[in-house]
Amino acid sequence: MRNGKRVVAIVLAGIGVACSSPSGSGPDGGSGGTTGTAGASAGTAGGSAGTGGATGGAGHGGSSAAGTTGTAGASGGCWPACVEAAQAGCWRPATGTCTYAVIQGGGRKICYSNGISEAVDSLNKMHDFSNASGRCFSFDNTSPPASTTSTYAFLDGAGNQVATATSTNNGLTLTITCGGQDYTVDTTAAACATVNPNSCTASSTATCP
Repeated sequence: MRNGKRVVAIVLAGIGVACSSPSGSGPDGGSGGTTGTAGASAGTAGGSAGTGGATGGAGHGGSSAAGTTGTAGASGGCWPACVEAAQAGCWRPATGTCTYAVIQGGGRKICYSNGISEAVDSLNKMHDFSNASGRCFSFDNTSPPASTTSTYAFLDGAGNQVATATSTNNGLTLTITCGGQDYTVDTTAAACATVNPNSCTASSTATCP
């Protein structure tokens, strides 16, 4: 389960919150403004705020007021919560540097500038991430040979599987499943950009700082 492809951004729908305006207070007071529309669906930077309701007409002794504006959608994240929790403090940095050295069996040991290391097997299928305390996150490419669909599994530091994923375009778009729910993710999203493990500087030692 540990493919070199990055797993990516999920978009969760934002929930707009709006309130209606009070009606006029006179005997024939006009009704207040209509409720503002809900915020737009969440994106990488969150949806835009909903528009305010129309202004209510004033009656005798009544007042008019516009409806309140709906709140913006919540910001989108890069991973489903199940993967994000397992991966916390144990992933490639968004920016920085990295070095690599060839290890026994033809795999690679990658050292990132944020203190995380990544061990990759010779087939580029198994990816084990470690911090100062030891292994803390893993992902494997579990696809059978010659398969047109890539499959992945994600594990926490204790080796418990927290999610699975499938892709039909080499990991550019993933369907991640966890907690009985599917999340469509885009591995090319800017919010998920990290240091490229394929662009690291060669090193003579596999010992990370």
